[in-house]
Formats: sequence, structure tokens, C-alpha cells
Amino acid sequence: MLKSQVPLPDVGAEIKKAVASEMKVFPVRSNYASAIGYPCIRNLVYRRLDWASLPQKPVELEMIFRGGKVIERHIAKPYLEAAGFDIVEMGRRADWPEKQIGGELDFVIRRKDLPCDVPVETKGLAHHVWAKINTI
Repeated sequence: MLKSQVPLPDVGAEIKKAVASEMKVFPVRSNYASAIGYPCIRNLVYRRLDWASLPQKPVELEMIFRGGKVIERHIAKPYLEAAGFDIVEMGRRADWPEKQIGGELDFVIRRKDLPCDVPVETKGLAHHVWAKINTI
């Protein structure tokens, strides 16, 4: 045994601690576009009116969201560009104040053969999960 043996750091725990320290909770002023069609209106109202008392999302979920941003920039973007699409925007806010709906578009793409710019949402899924999806 070495005299100056130092225990190895728990890298995973230290990363989680760092991510947790950066997490912030903001007032909810609109419903997320992804919540359209959610069957429990009471829950949607609660999430908007009593947002400060909601439990904070787990740090692991925040890490998944951040991983999605990495996927967008380093995987989806090059694939879209390789397929001939121009990336018009990334991460643009999409708000509909009259309906109190908001969200963020991953990409807006353009190509000569398309009649207009097209919003694109990216998701990371295991192939066996993707294969089971057959409806919107």
C-alpha cells in the first residue's frame, strides 16, 4: 500500500452535484406545446398556477435533456445537412400568446423543393422503442 494513497473521486456524483447546482426553476406562463391534448386539465392548471411548489425534476432527467441538446448539435444537424437541408434556426422559441402555449423548436429547416420552412423535433430512442410507435 502506498503511503500517500488517495481515494478515487466519485466522478458521477460530482457531475450530478455540478448539474444540480446549475438547475433553475422559472415561473410557468404558458403550457408547453407538448402538453396539448393532455387529458387532465386540472393538472395543467395546477402546473401553471402552483409551479413553485412542484417537485424539482430529478438531476438525471436534466442530464437526459442536456444529452438531447448534444444529440441535436452533433448528430441530427450533420444528418440533416448531409440530406441537403439548410438549417435555418436551432433552438427557437415558439410561443402562441393568445392560446398561452409555448415551447422550443429543435430545428427549422429549408430546402429548395419544399414550399416553406419546416420545424423539426428530434428525439433519441432505442430502435426497439421506435419500432413500436405506430401513431402520433
